[in-house]
Amino acid sequence: MKYLLTCIVVIFILSGCSIGGSSESDYNEIRLGDEAIAKVILETSRFEFPTKEGKTEGIILGGGPVPGLRIPGEFTSAAMREDKDTFVITLTEYWSSDDFQDENSPEETILSHYWKYRVTDSEVELHEEGGDFSPEHVE
Repeated sequence: MKYLLTCIVVIFILSGCSIGGSSESDYNEIRLGDEAIAKVILETSRFEFPTKEGKTEGIILGGGPVPGLRIPGEFTSAAMREDKDTFVITLTEYWSSDDFQDENSPEETILSHYWKYRVTDSEVELHEEGGDFSPEHVE
């Protein structure tokens, strides 16, 4: 029994103690992606979105007469490395069509709108925007 326990400990040590874990490069990739997300949020003032990859609930602040629309929603932030020096950050908001829709929206569904940004050390650039008509676009 003692021999079996010793073998298990040695195998665990030789495996780099990474049973089910991430490698150092995976960790660095996540950290850099989160830094790119935080940079986009800071530079675009989209503070309702999480500053790390993930999702959170909140209120979509829409346009219209003061105080404007207030739509319950969910916000997600995601990072994808495009090349050595560039990340593509996608910010997406989701809401129920029961709470807000335009004449082209399907009924009784979850709607969404997204923004994709290209991020380098020196620049944040809006690359693409799309999805359903966002409450933010109401005038």
